[in-house]
Amino acid sequence: MSYNSEVLADAPLAYWRLNTLSGTETDQGSGGHTLTFNNEAEMTRQASGLIGSDSDTAVQMNSASGAYLSTPNAADLIFTGGAFTAELWFRPTVIDAGQSYALVGQGGFTAGGWMLQNRLGVLALYFDGPGDIISTFVPVVNTTYHIVVAWRASGNTDFYVNNVKENITTAGTPVTTTHQAAVGAFGDAAGFRNGQGRFDEVAIYNTGLSDPRVAAHYNAAAATAPTLRTVQSNLRW
Repeated sequence: MSYNSEVLADAPLAYWRLNTLSGTETDQGSGGHTLTFNNEAEMTRQASGLIGSDSDTAVQMNSASGAYLSTPNAADLIFTGGAFTAELWFRPTVIDAGQSYALVGQGGFTAGGWMLQNRLGVLALYFDGPGDIISTFVPVVNTTYHIVVAWRASGNTDFYVNNVKENITTAGTPVTTTHQAAVGAFGDAAGFRNGQGRFDEVAIYNTGLSDPRVAAHYNAAAATAPTLRTVQSNLRW
C-alpha cells in the first residue's frame, strides 16, 4: 500500500497532505477540518515532499514568528482522557534548546488542550496544567523524521521517530480547550514560537496507533524511498 493509503486505513480524524498550490487545505480524513494558511509570506507552498520520490509536496515554514496553519476549534480534536495519536513528517531548519517550538496540537499555553512540541531541543507532548511528557529524542536540523506520538488511555505515551520507539509512563491528561487546532504554531498564539522547517502528511487520530500500524506507515514510505531508514543513525538519546 502507499503511504497515504496506510494512513487512511486507520481512519484519521484529520489528515492534511499539505500539497495545495493556493487556498485552503482539504482534510483528507473526516473531511471536517479545513486548514487555513496564515502569513503566507513566511512560508513556501509545494516544497519538495518528505517521502522520498513521492511526488506529493509539503509546506516549508520559514519564520519562528509568522507562518502557521489553523483550523477552528472542533470537539472531536479535544481529548480529555481517551487515547489519541498525532503524526507528521518533519524536517527542522532550526533547533533551539532554549525555546519550545510547536509542531501540531489543539490549544496551547494557558489555553488547555494538547501540543506536540520540539520542547527545549527534544520532542515532548505538552498538556496545559499537568506539565510536559518529555522524550529523549533529539532532532537534528536538516534531517527528515517520521514522528508519531501516541497517548494511551492507560497513562502511557509512546514516541516514535523513524519507527524507533520510546515509552513513557505518565499520569497527566489533556485539558479541555476552546481554541483552534494548528500546525506549526500554538493554537492560542499565532505570533510566537512557531515550528521552523518543512511539514508534510500531518494526521490526528482518536486512537493510540499500535506498534504494527506505526511500522506499516513508516515502511510504506520507506518502500518508496529506502534511504529513509538511514536517518535513524542521526538520532541521539
